Amino acid sequence: MKGFADLQAVPPPPTPKQNAAAQAADAQPEEEVGEDGEPIAVQPDLKAGPTGPGWMIRLRGHHYHNRKEDILNRGAEFVRNTLLANLQKDALPLPESERIANGPTEWPVGRLGVGYPVLVSPGNIQEDYQIDVVSNDGTISKERVPRFDFVVELCWQERPVPELTEVVVLGESVEDDAPAPSPPAAGDGANAAAAPAGGNE
Repeated sequence: MKGFADLQAVPPPPTPKQNAAAQAADAQPEEEVGEDGEPIAVQPDLKAGPTGPGWMIRLRGHHYHNRKEDILNRGAEFVRNTLLANLQKDALPLPESERIANGPTEWPVGRLGVGYPVLVSPGNIQEDYQIDVVSNDGTISKERVPRFDFVVELCWQERPVPELTEVVVLGESVEDDAPAPSPPAAGDGANAAAAPAGGNE
């Protein structure tokens, strides 16, 4: 039989909070240290940007989709959820009103060379912005409408002409079906328009 001196204390099992803290510590990457003993700053992984020739386009605009109850879809978030999201797609559906017979049903945004849109330094919503409202009798009054101004920059890299003709194929228009005009008969006054202009000799 062992005496009290031979017994070893058994630590209590860790609590859920202690387990979570230990797992978080294990998940942290080891800090890199330079030759001077100071930690080296770790750069975040960034998406590679465009390479080669191209154009940088800047769009300035504003919108009024800033209802306070739409916390996740107002101000800068509305721009990200709509304009930026659409500019990052390969193609967008064309509205029914803008389609033509036998024409495309979508517009190939990405395949035209548009990409890498970013929202530049978004500010705050102007909660007290006022606009002029004209009533039916012509009276002008002020109305407070929250407004958000934004700047979006994107890249456009021109595609070769053969590649563009493959993705943008328009249907036949009405003008294509119309008969070509007959050339003017010899001696008509219409031929005078083709003669070079000059003074009397």
